[in-house]
Amino acid sequence: MRRNVRRIVSATALLLAAGPGWLAAQAVQEGSITGRIVDRVTQAPIVAAQVTVVGTSRGTATGEDGRFRIAGLKPGAIIVRALRIGYQAEARRGVVVAGQAVTIDFTLGTATVSLDEVTVTATGEQERKRETGNVISTIQPAPEILAA
Repeated sequence: MRRNVRRIVSATALLLAAGPGWLAAQAVQEGSITGRIVDRVTQAPIVAAQVTVVGTSRGTATGEDGRFRIAGLKPGAIIVRALRIGYQAEARRGVVVAGQAVTIDFTLGTATVSLDEVTVTATGEQERKRETGNVISTIQPAPEILAA
């Protein structure tokens, strides 16, 4: 019987010794970031922009109103990146606070994209026109489109 009492006392002492560290680990809360992405000129919301926390796999896309929310982030300094085709990518620094939602908004400017000449064949292979029996077309952008 004394042996059982010793085991119970030892186990209780071990739990009490480990308890504060275990409880502190359980007390760490996660935070979140929210925000809105709009066009720099028109102030219209940018739909389907990709928002990611740099260095993690956490991210989301903006909704119809340009808003986003990423939850489950560890407290501390972060870099958030926003990008959308046709707009310049932008990154902002922020600090995630445990149990709180931090707001990080973006205003993206448009970006000009230049396209190169593309040659397309029906077979998907590059051949000389003389060797193929199908039509080969070349699409070139109009000069006035490139100047815009």
